[in-house]
Amino acid sequence: IEERILSRASDKLNNIGLVVEAGKFNKDSKASERRQMLEALFREMDDGQSDDSGVPDDDQINAMMAHTPDELEAYAKMDNERENQEAVWAAQSGLKSWKRLMG
Repeated sequence: IEERILSRASDKLNNIGLVVEAGKFNKDSKASERRQMLEALFREMDDGQSDDSGVPDDDQINAMMAHTPDELEAYAKMDNERENQEAVWAAQSGLKSWKRLMG
């Protein structure tokens, strides 16, 4: 999991470097040229990240951690229990759903 997060952070740093190289801070380029180049870069970055935010969901994490099918089943049960508890907390707080930081 940490390797995926580190890889994602590295990709973002590389994208920042591309923006700088694209002329964002080049005094000789015109504003319209800089804008066009940045828009093209952002489109490319968005295309590469369509539905994958880089953060694994519960099922993916469970599959990475489980050594046996029994462990996978136990992790799924824990996730289900957590989701039920979050629903209780949301109801007690008057919310439609409980917001998690990730996932």
